[in-house]
Amino acid sequence: MVWDDRVSILYAGGSIYQDPIKYTGFISAVGITPEKHLTLINSVTMPEQPLSLALGEGSLFAGAQGYQGGLYHIRVNAAGELSTPRLVNASTPERPLQPTSMQVIGERLYLSYRTIEAYDITNPDQPVQTWTKQAGMVVRGFSVAGEQIHIFGWAPTDPYTPEFGTIVVPEP
Repeated sequence: MVWDDRVSILYAGGSIYQDPIKYTGFISAVGITPEKHLTLINSVTMPEQPLSLALGEGSLFAGAQGYQGGLYHIRVNAAGELSTPRLVNASTPERPLQPTSMQVIGERLYLSYRTIEAYDITNPDQPVQTWTKQAGMVVRGFSVAGEQIHIFGWAPTDPYTPEFGTIVVPEP
């Protein structure tokens, strides 16, 4: 979920069961009235299950899990209307990408899986990777603090023991 406090809209994603090995998903925009009632504004389907969302200026990014996986871009307007999700960075067997956590800061998208990656999203339909750094764990979440990124997750061999670490942002 991602909250846009400027317009009181919540963006949420979820999975839709297709069969035992196939899930699709959805992304919805939900408004909250002054009386604290929820109103569905718009909803779009995803070809894969969404794992994470990040909100930028006029853009919503969705990290997907599944056979295709990858990074999707959805245009949003101030009223919460959503465009059709567009795959902008595919996952491949050689370079798997299933973002477990994402965050937009200015014109930079940070995302995590087994790496922490940064993308220039000046053109959100064609994100350009500016750097990547191995995390040494499956990263479940992170926090950007200046030149440091604090990460938490687990080792691929032991998902029951939490791990924490810090990555220094590489030089441009």
